[in-house]
Amino acid sequence: MISVGLVLPAALAPASGPARLLARPVLARLGRVSYGVFLWHMVVMLRTLRITGSEWGEAGLTGFWIMLPLTGAVSVLFGWLSHALVEDPLRRRHRGRPRGPGPSS
Repeated sequence: MISVGLVLPAALAPASGPARLLARPVLARLGRVSYGVFLWHMVVMLRTLRITGSEWGEAGLTGFWIMLPLTGAVSVLFGWLSHALVEDPLRRRHRGRPRGPGPSS
């Protein structure tokens, strides 16, 4: 519901408050690396649990408030690295190539 509440006004009224908020440089950059953050956040969280010797679900509320910023910061860093080192180079390499099946010889 939160996503719909942010995306729908931005899509229907591009000059609205949510659209201006999402166009801010920091949020725009986070939007570009969000797929990498999605890919890395579970790996980071599970690795942190293993390092601390905790089990899934036993950290409690205090553990949650420690894990949230740690997982968020490291996931954003890894997401940015994978965007810069993998996604961008691949996108640039394939930018000018035609799509569809190749020539049949």
